[in-house]
Amino acid sequence: MEITGLAPHFGGERGLAKNLSEQLRHRKVTAHLGVADSIGAAWALAHFGHTSSLPREVWLDTPAITLHMISQHCPTLDALHVLPVDALRLEVQTIAQLNSLGIYSIGQLMALPRNQLSSRFGEKMLQRMDQASGTIEEILPVISPPESITTEWFFEFPTANRPILKHILNKLMGRLQKLLHSRIQIPLGIACRLKLQNKQEETFAVSLYHACGDVPHLVELLELRLERTTLSAPVSEVSLTVTDFFQPEHHQPIWFHTEHEINRENKTHIVSLPENPFVSSLHRCLERITSRLGTGGVVQPRWTQDAIPERAIRFRHRIRSSGRSAEKPSLEGMRLRPLWLFRRPKPMHILTCDPHNLPCTFAGLGTHHTIAVLEGPERIESTWHGRDHPQHILRDYYRAETSDLRRFWIFQRYQDRLWFLHGEFD
Repeated sequence: MEITGLAPHFGGERGLAKNLSEQLRHRKVTAHLGVADSIGAAWALAHFGHTSSLPREVWLDTPAITLHMISQHCPTLDALHVLPVDALRLEVQTIAQLNSLGIYSIGQLMALPRNQLSSRFGEKMLQRMDQASGTIEEILPVISPPESITTEWFFEFPTANRPILKHILNKLMGRLQKLLHSRIQIPLGIACRLKLQNKQEETFAVSLYHACGDVPHLVELLELRLERTTLSAPVSEVSLTVTDFFQPEHHQPIWFHTEHEINRENKTHIVSLPENPFVSSLHRCLERITSRLGTGGVVQPRWTQDAIPERAIRFRHRIRSSGRSAEKPSLEGMRLRPLWLFRRPKPMHILTCDPHNLPCTFAGLGTHHTIAVLEGPERIESTWHGRDHPQHILRDYYRAETSDLRRFWIFQRYQDRLWFLHGEFD
């Protein structure tokens, strides 16, 4: 993988490799990582570094993921001298010839004159050595993305009849599902393009919360989006394209089962449960509402790392946008918070205070309030990097219960000792 220019975004090459290793660990993948200035050296470290005496890093308390890196101050081939000659990606016949001569490591190979290596083993060996050292530039092969799956319908006479368009969507979706089934794929997103008679185009997309191959449900979502689309002219062409899909994992079948494998399969069969019908219905309901209101119409609150309450929650789209599952919010360390939080803190007019300068009565929300119980303080402190200059925020929060049994969340700003009303408990 080419990582040129990416390391600064992860705190360096080590940080980038650690981030990648964590992603692999979450997917239960065993991996050996190699980071170097050349493709050949990185390949050698990843494939043979864990079998040598090279220094390594083991993360996440598991030897399944290791990292080998070459220092920028050390020549590449010198750093690889303890690795076997197999690490140079030589042909099997060449490796056998070297071993028959007693040459097993890259260090032993480097000690030989280059002209003798060329005459005896050919230019391919020198090319591999130069690729490992970075003397010869090597380009990674380009992996082309899979061909998009598209179905089209051309009208002999353009039409704006909605029932006809819905019928065509049903036909195209059936064709699309057959193509997906042949590739063992399940759709996660579908885009529809309507080409109009006046040469304009109308496009809309359907995103799914989870992979679904139910054609009637997918057609229903497309029809809901079609109802929200205004057509300025009759439609002459309709096309559906799969924008995202899920590829189920396949395992090689076992012909001869051992007792351990039979027990494991039986346990797996017992543990695996059918999909919760309530969860499935909820997913479909969310997808219908999103198709009706648009992607921004269905959101959910998510905790952020900001300590300031009015910035502690952000709204994100409920429908997933990729095959990666979103991380669940962490509630660790969260204190008691009100259900209703004002968008901006409201200034309080303090009428009376106790000997400790804490409010007893105040005016707010259009009436006077008498505080019966005051719990706190809870100090919240943060530095906000605004447009002009950083701003230090320091607040002391209290939970105030009034004589009429209303419970408010109030705070005193440390800088000027002013009081504010920030929320109300349900």
